[in-house]
Amino acid sequence: MRSLIVALAFVAFVSACSHSIAPTVLKFHDSSGCEFDITSFRADYEKCYEKVIDSNVLVLLSTSKGERRLNRQISEFNSTDYENLNLIIVRGYDYKLDKSGYYLDKDESGLLLSDHEYSALLYNQKGILKAHNTGVLTYDDIAALLKN
Repeated sequence: MRSLIVALAFVAFVSACSHSIAPTVLKFHDSSGCEFDITSFRADYEKCYEKVIDSNVLVLLSTSKGERRLNRQISEFNSTDYENLNLIIVRGYDYKLDKSGYYLDKDESGLLLSDHEYSALLYNQKGILKAHNTGVLTYDDIAALLKN
């Protein structure tokens, strides 16, 4: 009986942890209706637009439009030349579905946020997760993460 309780506790722990870890398969969309998988973004983009793109992907997740870290992150983008990082931004809000630019659906955004109000996920051009952060990432932070 004791080993059954320990096994159930372990399963509950693993299940709880899996909700806070970014998935290796992440699907997002753009305003023209194309769907992209983070692990095959380049091929998906080429299929949809018939041109090649080599971009890193930053996913911004938030529970509220007024979330201060989201607004600080956007201000950081507006004050810096992020184009040098070959970076596209994917937005994921669990409070509304915003279909402009690149976006996640509300349900997936909510799952990725887990218990956080804000989170940033940085993927390199190969779709490998480089950072899962609940703070604001500066240009230098992102550049350093993408070098490794």
